[in-house]
Amino acid sequence: MKVLLDGMAALNDEIQWFKNEASKWGVQLYDIVPQKANKDYCRFLESLMSSEVKYSMAITAFWAIEAVCQQSFAHCQEDGTNTP
Repeated sequence: MKVLLDGMAALNDEIQWFKNEASKWGVQLYDIVPQKANKDYCRFLESLMSSEVKYSMAITAFWAIEAVCQQSFAHCQEDGTNTP
């Protein structure tokens, strides 16, 4: 239970950080229409929750997704990178 609660707390902090950064850069987060790629990605994530998907496959996919996100954000923080 603690792992789940800690994960949710971390996610809440990440969402708040994202909102703060969007505001700082003047990015509006309301009235956004999801693009096809975003909808497809959401469907993919939802498909991983199917009872037909083995746990090892789902957890590996989530791990890979998080690894890519981490690398992407790390790149944004490199010297000389001009990102919003």
